[in-house]
Order: sequence, then C-alpha cells, then structure tokens
Amino acid sequence: MLASGEVTGVRLLASCSAYEERTEMQIVQPVLTILSLCGLVKPAYAYIDPGTAGMALQVLIGAVAAVGVTLKLYWHKLAGLFKQKSQGADEKPNPE
Repeated sequence: MLASGEVTGVRLLASCSAYEERTEMQIVQPVLTILSLCGLVKPAYAYIDPGTAGMALQVLIGAVAAVGVTLKLYWHKLAGLFKQKSQGADEKPNPE
C-alpha cells in the first residue's frame, strides 16, 4: 500500500508543477505578445480637423441629454424606491 501511495503522491506533485508551469505560461505569453506588437507600431501622421472635435462634443451633449431625459421619465419610480426604504427605517414601533 505504501508503494501505491508514493506513486500517487509523485503523480500529484508532478501535476501541480505542470499546473504552475501552465499558469506562468498563460501570464507570460500575452505579455510577450503585447510587447512585441508595441515594437511594430509606426506613426500615423494623421490629422484631426475641428469638425471632428465638434462632432465629439455633440455626442457628449447628446449622451448627457439622454441621461437627463431617462432620469426625468423614471424619477418617480426611483424616488418611490428610496422613499419606501427611508419610511420603513423612520417608523418607530409603538412601545405600548
């Protein structure tokens, strides 16, 4: 019985070291890939005109407006949720 237990222990130890090597490789491989791709980057010499900045500003204003309208439409539901929770906490049981 000891011999089979020793063999099992050796297999278990071997599988643990293989797991550690595989885990290290899973970390090292993406890092090496990213570093090697960073070395291949070339300058684009691109130009962003003022119209692009205006369009980006319009997108930002539209997003703020959409959030505002959504809050306005659902304000009563949101306020009701908080009001129910706060009313339940404010009510004190009658000691009588």
